[in-house]
Amino acid sequence: MGRHGGARREVAVLYRSNAQSRVFEEAFSTHVCRIVCMGAYAFFERAEIKDTLAYLRFIASRADDTSFERVVNLPVRGIGAKDHGHGA
Repeated sequence: MGRHGGARREVAVLYRSNAQSRVFEEAFSTHVCRIVCMGAYAFFERAEIKDTLAYLRFIASRADDTSFERVVNLPVRGIGAKDHGHGA
């Protein structure tokens, strides 16, 4: 039970704008609360956020191969093999 009598698993936070999700995610993560986002992508799961963070990590460390692989072709420059969705 939580401090105010309810179990944390019984709590739901509803918001209207996806822009608000970041604030909630950060607040809950600082209090070690597990979250589940329904109906939308979690803030840090959005492609544009992942891309931005990868750029920043790569700027901070040129040895970060994972970040390099994410940003090397963003925006699309035609570098490397192109997957046409036809399978291997």
